Amino acid sequence: MRTVLVLLFCLLFPFASQAGELRVELRGNDSKPPIFRDNHRNEIHFLLTAKKGPVRVFQEWCSWGYFTRSFAAWALNAVDKKYVFKRSNRMAWTKNYPATHKLKKGEFLITNVDLCDGTWTVEPDLPKKDLELSLIGYFEIKPDEETRKQKVFTGKLKTRPIKIIMGKSCAAIINKIDQ
Repeated sequence: MRTVLVLLFCLLFPFASQAGELRVELRGNDSKPPIFRDNHRNEIHFLLTAKKGPVRVFQEWCSWGYFTRSFAAWALNAVDKKYVFKRSNRMAWTKNYPATHKLKKGEFLITNVDLCDGTWTVEPDLPKKDLELSLIGYFEIKPDEETRKQKVFTGKLKTRPIKIIMGKSCAAIINKIDQ
């Protein structure tokens, strides 16, 4: 019975994953695959929705929230090679404290992600050609003293995959970060 319910949920919410308090999903613009090229870039919309409330998460501008989102991708024609996108460690914090968003039940937080803005790294390096990728988003806050003090959500959430188009010019930008 549980398997049937999980399957039913996956069919009803094809781009979402949830873990108790939060639901997470990725979206492009107008239901089209996001495109990342130097002359044309769409952002990915990373949505967090509170299923129960209130739920606190760290704001992205501070170091506590900056590293909470990451991605894994596979080339659509070669699913055996996995690429991992994470935030670059090259960040100068001019102001930094554990700021939080408080989401009430049904409220959502949208983070717009541009993988070619110079703040993301990838391992291993992407091939120097245009790629169609299947992209999965992750949202993770690990428990520690600050999460207990701020009473924020802890756990790891995974989205359903979306298709993106990664141009070779964007791949070249991401490959150079942190080298």
